[in-house]
This record gives sequence, structure tokens and C-alpha cells, in this order.
Amino acid sequence: MEILVDGVTPEMEKVTITKFKKWDRVLKEGWLESGDSVKQKEVYTLLLDPTIYAYAFFRDPKCPKKRFKCYPYQDVILNDNHKRIFFAAANQIGKSIGLCIKALTFALLNPGKTVLMTSKTLPQSKDLLRQIKQFLQNSRLD
Repeated sequence: MEILVDGVTPEMEKVTITKFKKWDRVLKEGWLESGDSVKQKEVYTLLLDPTIYAYAFFRDPKCPKKRFKCYPYQDVILNDNHKRIFFAAANQIGKSIGLCIKALTFALLNPGKTVLMTSKTLPQSKDLLRQIKQFLQNSRLD
């Protein structure tokens, strides 16, 4: 199956915003602490979505006091289950951060699996690892 996205649509924005609002509701209503097994199961199901996982546990590198919010196009990429994803876009829009989040959430949600990231240059590969390290250091994870 092939998914081709050319620009961010209002529907994509709505889907992404709805995910953030749902997680905020989970926290506000204390679903994990509620003892309600149905709500707790839904929380764990929500956390299988890399966009929600990143929002729940990672901080925004630009503003460490805020949760990391993916852009709608990053949400589409993070939730794409294809073996290979080709993404062509302009400079400085969040491709590397999206790659880091995808690799990091996949690694954390799939223990024992190997994650491979590639880059064109050694400095760029070092920067990707630095970004992952920064996400982990600023995360809510132990």
C-alpha cells in the first residue's frame, strides 16, 4: 500500500490535535490511577502510537518545559508501518527530529529489535545520536 501526502491537510491537523487532547484528558482524569482496567488498557493502547508516546514522555528540545508535539506530517510518518519510508521535504522542518522520535519510540516499544538510522555524513549521524540522547535525558522515563 502506498500513501502519498502532498502538504498538510486540515484533516491531518485535526487528527494530530485530537491525539494530544485525548492524552491531556487521560492525565487530567487520572486514568492510570483510577483502577479501572478498561481505562488502563486504553492508556496502554494509546501509548502504542509513537506520536502520543512522544507527547507523553519527551520534552520539546526548543522549550524543555513543554511536551514534544509532533507536526501532522510527522504524525503520518511516525505511524507509517511500511518497511521503508521515503520523505522529501525542505530544510529545517523537523525531518531529523521525526527520524529520532521514530527510532527511539520503536526501540523502546520493541525491546530486542535492532534499529538502524542512516545519514549522509558523520557529523549528521553524530547529531542524530545527540538528539536522541537529549530526548532521553529530558524525558519522563526512568
